[in-house]
Amino acid sequence: MAAPNEKLAESLDMLKALQEGGRRVFRSDDLSPGQSFTVRPALQKRFGRVFFAGAHIADWQCFMEGAVQTGYDAAKAILET
Repeated sequence: MAAPNEKLAESLDMLKALQEGGRRVFRSDDLSPGQSFTVRPALQKRFGRVFFAGAHIADWQCFMEGAVQTGYDAAKAILET
């Protein structure tokens, strides 16, 4: 199993490849247990033309309110660009 910092670096490399026009199918085992808390700060930021939204990156994870808030924030950011 990869160390958390290695997994974070791999995840950020995947995001960079997506930004450059690549495609990637994500599987549930791409992140080890607890990894989402490590990569969440990176996913909360704009990545080129990619904006992430959903309960998985919200401060209120797993709640509808978090999903709605991050969707609102992403839509607002898109409209401001």
